[in-house]
Amino acid sequence: MKRTVAIALLALGSSDAFGQATVRGTLLRADSFPAAGVIVVATRGAPDSVLSRTITNGGGQYTLALSPGEVRLRALRIGHRPFEIATFTLAAGGRRDVRTVLPNDPIVLAAVTTEANSSCRQTGTAGTQVAEVFEEARKALLSTTLRWGDGDPLARLSVFEQARGIGNRVFREPELQFQEGVTVKPFQSLSPDSLAKVGYMVSEPNAWQYYAPDADVLLSETFAATHCLGLTQGTGERAGWIGLTFRPSASRRDYVDVRGTLWLDRASNELRRMEFTYEGLPLAMQRAGAGGEVEFTRLPMGIWFVSRWELWMPRMTLPPGTPRLMGLWVRGGDVWWIRIGSTLVYSNGRVEPAPKGLAAARAAARAVADSVQASAACAPTEADDPGGILRGVVTDDRGAPLADAVVTVEWQQGHSGGARGLSWETRGLSTVSAADGSYAICGVPTNRLLGIQVQLAMRRTPTVSTRVPQRTREARVDVRVSGVRAPAPPGGGTPPPAGR
Repeated sequence: MKRTVAIALLALGSSDAFGQATVRGTLLRADSFPAAGVIVVATRGAPDSVLSRTITNGGGQYTLALSPGEVRLRALRIGHRPFEIATFTLAAGGRRDVRTVLPNDPIVLAAVTTEANSSCRQTGTAGTQVAEVFEEARKALLSTTLRWGDGDPLARLSVFEQARGIGNRVFREPELQFQEGVTVKPFQSLSPDSLAKVGYMVSEPNAWQYYAPDADVLLSETFAATHCLGLTQGTGERAGWIGLTFRPSASRRDYVDVRGTLWLDRASNELRRMEFTYEGLPLAMQRAGAGGEVEFTRLPMGIWFVSRWELWMPRMTLPPGTPRLMGLWVRGGDVWWIRIGSTLVYSNGRVEPAPKGLAAARAAARAVADSVQASAACAPTEADDPGGILRGVVTDDRGAPLADAVVTVEWQQGHSGGARGLSWETRGLSTVSAADGSYAICGVPTNRLLGIQVQLAMRRTPTVSTRVPQRTREARVDVRVSGVRAPAPPGGGTPPPAGR
């Protein structure tokens, strides 16, 4: 039996529109720092027709190629209300430079007191809340479809397939297949109009073809016209989150649809996860719990991407006879790192598995030794939540270890909105790398986006983002400092590679 879901490594977004005029702009926050990761939309006419969209780079800059005529520019920023930048007329072959300071006009997502998804028509306070949460989710989804302005990023990701039994019983650990490309789009769905016709599962002879809702589908008018939106409050591991629920507005015979939730962090308004299930599957498949989940990550320079995903499909026996449920077929993936040029900007904190055989055994032994060494560096604590361990090695461009480098990890907490805009408290921990370049920082929060920087003399690295998983409470990030050289060992020669 065959189960398929399209998984692709693609460049995100559309290319710049061809046109005869150019708009170059810079967006600044109220504190005069660049506003990175802001969506800029150019429209024309009434009702507004979208000419082009882009997203600001780390310096808050953007460029739009447009046809001549009247243009309206609007800024969409996570956690803030839309802002009208300017309206002007572009001449053929002309160029317009725009510099804008964005106001602090935060959107504070209120707690949900009751689950508001009983009807497609939401009115009053419930309708306003649904609209606000949908707009924040829409900004994040739209950001994942636009090209980044800081150069073409290179991503390394792993994909896997795994058969699981009834009750999600794991038969064996999956073998990871690694790929590299200019960024990640985890699954390539059909067009929204096609899905509206054929559904999210198509039965073929001896095969079932499954589709998942990607950003283009969730943002489409077709999806909005056929699904009801509502709100729900997060509990347990989702405490502090608010969920935008979606479900089919009507059931259709012999049509498989999806229902699920887009989860946003109520404190920062940022999209965290999408969870969905298939609705309308044949009775024999319903017990499997088919569906999936997608995790989203936003980096400090405004980059949005899908960082992890899993899709769960029923595993059925083949004819002859009536198909019988055997369990689940799981496909998924994980982004291991993202680089822009030679600069590391994201790491998932995991150590990539070595090839099988003796090399794998040695790598496993090193990983255990590193973990024991990092754990030993952490003093015992009586805290209810001791946090996690962040460890790694600091090296120069040649891979030689750098001692006495200051390693700092920071994170944000206590987000709040007010008249002065979205604010938060920044916490941090620091340590100094040892003679072999290794470092270990204890007590970092788990499941929270962390920013790591290394400073040696006057050299400071760009921020590397990562998370410490709550399950393992441990992450490893190796950082390379450009423009410095480790001192030669006594007697001359080249310093040995770090950690080996």
